Amino acid sequence: MSGFIAVSCERCALSLDKLRDTVRGCPHGVLVRAGCLLGRTYCGSAQRSDGEVVMVQPCGTDHRPHGSAALLGPLEQDDVAVVCDWLRDGMSTGLPDRLFASSRHRLN
Repeated sequence: MSGFIAVSCERCALSLDKLRDTVRGCPHGVLVRAGCLLGRTYCGSAQRSDGEVVMVQPCGTDHRPHGSAALLGPLEQDDVAVVCDWLRDGMSTGLPDRLFASSRHRLN
């Protein structure tokens, strides 16, 4: 896997600068800002603790998806740093379960 697309919710942005800097440092990383990723019923900013919600889709250098997307969040400041390290390292290691959105929001 050589790239990723990270989709960040514009409503619950917490550490956009850190995420943006990380993506800029990854040759095949793309950052997309979008509306709420969970919808009004499950919105992270309305229903749970404040924090960033990010969906990460692994992809090739042509940006074609590889595997399943991961829905993460809500992420606190320290969590965003862990996700940024994970992206920088090529997503080669796992992330702690606590960083994933609840199982009903996981994308498989």
